[in-house]
Amino acid sequence: MKFFIAATIAALGAAASPVFAEEFCGLWDTTTTGDYILYNNLWGAFDDPSGGQCTGLDSSDGSTIAWHTSFNWAGTSWQVKSFANAALQFEPVQLADVKSIPTTIEYDYKYDGKIVTNVAYDLFTSSTPKGKVEFELMVWLAALGGAWPLSSSGKPVKNVTVSGTDFNLYQGVNGNTTVFSYVAVNSPSSFTADLKEFADVLPAEGGLNSTQYLTHVQCGTEPFIGTNATLTVSKYSAAVEVRNYTLYNNLWGKENDPGTGGQCTALDSPIDDPTSIAWHTNYRWGGLTWNVKGYPNVGLHFDPVELANVESIPTTVNYTYEYDEDVTANMAYDLFTSSKQDGDFDVGEYRTNCFVVDMGCVPAG
Repeated sequence: MKFFIAATIAALGAAASPVFAEEFCGLWDTTTTGDYILYNNLWGAFDDPSGGQCTGLDSSDGSTIAWHTSFNWAGTSWQVKSFANAALQFEPVQLADVKSIPTTIEYDYKYDGKIVTNVAYDLFTSSTPKGKVEFELMVWLAALGGAWPLSSSGKPVKNVTVSGTDFNLYQGVNGNTTVFSYVAVNSPSSFTADLKEFADVLPAEGGLNSTQYLTHVQCGTEPFIGTNATLTVSKYSAAVEVRNYTLYNNLWGKENDPGTGGQCTALDSPIDDPTSIAWHTNYRWGGLTWNVKGYPNVGLHFDPVELANVESIPTTVNYTYEYDEDVTANMAYDLFTSSKQDGDFDVGEYRTNCFVVDMGCVPAG
């Protein structure tokens, strides 16, 4: 079975040109540009009340930005003072639905005397879209002056190579959060990679699974101490690319045949094909002929949109249906609408079924 569907949505409005403000130096100061929020984030400044840090946006075209942050921090060398960072804006998504997290960074670090700091990506996940952080995945491109990640053993648990750069993986705990930190063996001043690879090569016993929601993707620096230090990021971009489809088995009515019935569904096409999907489902069901047993289906990923703004929903499907003896089934499209973007279609308002084939079924009505 080959299934293709896509939504084309009319673009409305035009993006405003970003305004590059002066540096911001407040504890929680931010500026927003394109896909990013740029944070000063001096969360550990209590360790050096006389220190300070300022951050500024240098350029932006919406998807790629340049920025810098400058600081003077003393105090204890083991206390992080801040995390100035560029945070990608996106809707939380399950790791199973993340196709890739492409990123590019080019940076330079200048300072006087001793410095303890890093340059790192910071990703968070949770078991729900807006839940508390359960896993933190860091990718350290630089560990300067003896900066060290959280580690329960003090030793790497794994060595990996991603995009031609060697990393040591450390694992630790911060409160109720499990922290994985990949630390580059050498410090690349430029890096282009798919951050999803770091999640994919985690140890299986680590606990991070594909049902977790990716909630944050950030990149910046965590200084412990430093004098006249400036991180200049001349180029930075990141994105979360979501798979177009999710394939469901969905045996919601299986209790209507609790005996020998069952169904299995599998993907046949390459998982990274962005435009089409091939799949199959096999089943054996008994029970009452008027009870639906399952709804294996392909769900299209898209942001909710008012019907008035939908230009078209083009689709193509090629399929075969093979069976022995009698079968009661259909092959159908299923569309749901709601008066609210986050409405619950189970309590919803309209559902449209398009039966491509009807083999003895009776539509609801």
